[in-house]
Amino acid sequence: GDKGEQPRRSTFLERDPIGRLLAKLNDDARQDYEYDDGDRLLSIQRKQTDTGRKLGVTAEKLEFTYDLLGRLVKETTPQGTLAYDYDPLSNLTTLTLPTGQHLNHLYYGSGHLHQLNLDGQLISDMER
Repeated sequence: GDKGEQPRRSTFLERDPIGRLLAKLNDDARQDYEYDDGDRLLSIQRKQTDTGRKLGVTAEKLEFTYDLLGRLVKETTPQGTLAYDYDPLSNLTTLTLPTGQHLNHLYYGSGHLHQLNLDGQLISDMER
């Protein structure tokens, strides 16, 4: 307002009996969270309110997929899919971006991260 007041924004959280976040609500959207029997997050779905619609907030759903070891292997969004690959020690080895590019993680034999590269182009090199 004209009296130097800060705009107010309230967020309400809904949790289940074991404390997992089920929903987050504010003036422009509601986000619902869904879990599997293993307590892993399966999806987050955003639904805009009338206020949100006027502000340009869009409905959106994010989905998460896990392997038998419980590791995240895929995130699906309206913008595309992220895919995760792991080595036998469960170190992330490749993150495939929605563009098809590969963010590669290279490790020392000890398991410490050695290098990050994007399709072979060096991003960071760590020395021990």
